[in-house]
Amino acid sequence: MHSDPTIYDLPSGWRLATFDELDSTNAELKRIVVAGKDHVEGLIIRANLQTAGRGRQGRAWISPPGNLYASFLIAAPEVSIASQIGFVAVVAVIDALAQVTDLPLRCKWPNDVLLHGKKICGILPELIADAMGRQWLVLGIGINLQPVKVADSAYPVTSLAEHGISASADTVVRFLAQDLDHRLGQWREHGFGPIARAWSTVGPQPGEIMAVRLPGAAGFLRGRFHGLDGEGALLVAAADELHRVLAGEVLFEPMPERRAGVG
Repeated sequence: MHSDPTIYDLPSGWRLATFDELDSTNAELKRIVVAGKDHVEGLIIRANLQTAGRGRQGRAWISPPGNLYASFLIAAPEVSIASQIGFVAVVAVIDALAQVTDLPLRCKWPNDVLLHGKKICGILPELIADAMGRQWLVLGIGINLQPVKVADSAYPVTSLAEHGISASADTVVRFLAQDLDHRLGQWREHGFGPIARAWSTVGPQPGEIMAVRLPGAAGFLRGRFHGLDGEGALLVAAADELHRVLAGEVLFEPMPERRAGVG
């Protein structure tokens, strides 16, 4: 935990705009980009309340007051490595939260952050082009600082407050900006390797059994975690075969085997 008051400053060149209420911070930041307004890397849009927050796969993201809802504008990399930004963001979130709590934080592929096995942070990266055709990545990050009621009990969530940790959204977003700026610089200078290693220290353990819901009608894959490849794809060993998963959802509870047995 930092004691230096300058930690509350944003990184050089970064700007933060805070709104009492928005439909979605990602939606607002995308509107700014499309309208050709003053948008540069490091622009952050934060809202105290979202009325139409979204998570991955179009799910509603329940957004009561007291939590962190923020979107960060990042110059988009080549499409082939754009998915790595999600891993950069996860590592930065864990760096930032480590400054307000020493509770064990872990991650679920590709970019959820867990506390005691329950989701505390979700990350939604979205690509968008401005009027000049330049590509940008809008990185939406929601962190539960206060308890959130979720109807779907199969998708467990938690918050810092439920573990006795008090932190304001304005403080956490500034920690996060500094750590995201640091991790982006590391990734751009040294590639995916350092980020993948940092992610692996808080990710699933080698050999851990996992179930993955695959896109469309592909069903489920159940096997053992075998690591990440050089691009961030999930490697799952099942039925004497190594499966490379580029898109899918690792489930909180193992699902009945449908496509492959545990390897």
